[in-house]
This record gives sequence, C-alpha cells and structure tokens, in this order.
Amino acid sequence: MLLLGPRQVGKSTLLQTLQPDWSIDLASVPIHGDYMRDPARLESELAAAPTNVRTVLIDEVQKIPALLDSVQHVLD
Repeated sequence: MLLLGPRQVGKSTLLQTLQPDWSIDLASVPIHGDYMRDPARLESELAAAPTNVRTVLIDEVQKIPALLDSVQHVLD
C-alpha cells in the first residue's frame, strides 16, 4: 500500500498504529545514507528477516525511488 498526502497530516502516525512488523524511517540521516548507498540492501534484509515479518513500513520512501524497485521485486 502506498499512502500519499500533504505534509504533517498524520500519515506516519496512522501507519504506526497498524503496528508494522518492521519500520524503516528514511528521515533518519544514517538510515537514509545506508539505503542510498545500497538500495538492494532492502531485498537482502527482507530475505534474512524472520518469516513472521509481514508488514513493513518505509517512511519517506520518495527520498530513495530505487527502493520501490526492490519492493516490487520482493512482491513479485
């Protein structure tokens, strides 16, 4: 699911109430840098994740569009 809307209206807060199994906040400078250097990291992390990880929240995904390719690959 992709949730779009204007800034500061509560999108992230709403999604956190769903209690995702894993959250990635790309607003964090170190996390953003890690995924910017290696967008494929998402695929390897998901492959290594426990099988009970079903929901993943990627906040600010628009900052690294290449991550959407990894998401599509994982879903396919």
